[in-house]
Amino acid sequence: MLQDYTVGISVFILTVIIALAVVPQFITPFQSSVGSDALSQSAGVARSMVENLSVDGRGNEFNVTALEGVMGQSEDELRTRYGLPATANVNLTVETMASGSVVTSSGGTALASEPPYGGGEAATTARIVTLSDGSCPTACRLVVRVW
Repeated sequence: MLQDYTVGISVFILTVIIALAVVPQFITPFQSSVGSDALSQSAGVARSMVENLSVDGRGNEFNVTALEGVMGQSEDELRTRYGLPATANVNLTVETMASGSVVTSSGGTALASEPPYGGGEAATTARIVTLSDGSCPTACRLVVRVW
């Protein structure tokens, strides 16, 4: 009787230990180490860019001259412009839909802000846009990353 109890408790403890070791691996893909503040900041920057840089009455079609002006700003200027905290890093990039490469405007300006995104955890918001100078004949992707 004592042996049955000992075996039962041992199996129970072993099961609990295995469950605690395996369960976090099932939950991890659904958890993000990026905070909700960074997510809302990236969404806010993307929304503000679409509202303020679009050609009047053309939805998501960016005025390239205005967009080049924003992309040419330093990271500090971008943080100030979009009301981001001093600790936030931000990168704005207009990419092609197919390859994800940076789009160059007809004036020769690469439509990506500094510093370049180096990978890692970042809150990312993407919007489908076109450009007024025809640099994106069908559509491009505006990608806003905050980390």
